[in-house]
Amino acid sequence: MEELRFIKAQYTYADFSTSISPAIELALERRETLGTVVLNIFRGGSFTVGVLDDPEKSLDLDYCKETL
Repeated sequence: MEELRFIKAQYTYADFSTSISPAIELALERRETLGTVVLNIFRGGSFTVGVLDDPEKSLDLDYCKETL
């Protein structure tokens, strides 16, 4: 059985999906780390918008401004 690494984290969704997760995936692909299980407990609201996404269509910007 392969040894696994366990990481407990509290990143926002945006931080996790744009930097943390890709870094772990790259390290795994390069075989630079053990198999990894990540439990990420999101600290608060966040979002990501892709290059092809239109934020005005994907998000309720008025709601976002009201709840800041």
